[in-house]
Amino acid sequence: MQKIFWKDFDKYILTKRFVYLFVTNNSAHLVPIDALSKDEKLFLIQTIKSKIRKQTLGCLFYIVICFILFFVLVGVVQYLSVNLS
Repeated sequence: MQKIFWKDFDKYILTKRFVYLFVTNNSAHLVPIDALSKDEKLFLIQTIKSKIRKQTLGCLFYIVICFILFFVLVGVVQYLSVNLS
């Protein structure tokens, strides 16, 4: 049996039907909300919000970083091709 600790979760998503607890970007544990009592739902949501840090950087941030790195790489390649010829 493998133990998973709260610190192992990277992010979470709350929907009407499930709580998704992500271990990686492609791997999540699903908790069905309907299977919990009202008190259990409240406790789980409070615990998740206090233990798991919400992801603050969105997809747009990573796209911008990739474009910046791409343009820097293109600039380096052009600089080297001009100076080495």
